[in-house]
Amino acid sequence: MIRESEHFIYIENQFFISNPGREDTIVKNRIAMEIKNRIIKAHHKGTRFMVIVVIPLLPGFSGDITNQAKTVLRAQVRYQQQSIAKDKFSLFSQLKTEGILAEDYIRFYALRNHGVLNDKPVQEIIYVHSKFMIVDDRRFIIGSSNINDRSMLGDRDSEIGIVVEEGMFKA
Repeated sequence: MIRESEHFIYIENQFFISNPGREDTIVKNRIAMEIKNRIIKAHHKGTRFMVIVVIPLLPGFSGDITNQAKTVLRAQVRYQQQSIAKDKFSLFSQLKTEGILAEDYIRFYALRNHGVLNDKPVQEIIYVHSKFMIVDDRRFIIGSSNINDRSMLGDRDSEIGIVVEEGMFKA
């Protein structure tokens, strides 16, 4: 679906841990690489193309991320940052190497809620747990898979998903 996309991809997922094309990493799934390749194609053709990704600000593990004992939480954040922007092989870095400003083609968002409690402004993270992708308003996939190796490699968790395409339910 990513390869066949024409104009737009919208993704909501609990994680974004993926390999944008690095050979020497333990992260094997290639969702980020497919997105990178699709962005490069759009850039070279001069066509408009945008990817919007909504993920939680932090993984949903209890505890303080600054606590050294929270190894899983810290590893999740590190791998996610390396996948997106904070590594010389990250998605953003590889696009920059191609002469592409990543923000022109892909944006990552996290959600917060705000309000007033006891006359004081408060805010909280909205934890995104959904797992779906919309492509060009014509194709939609929803399921249980996270964007990480545990879900995407096919030999760990059992996952389920459904793809809905425009015109599937014509009378």
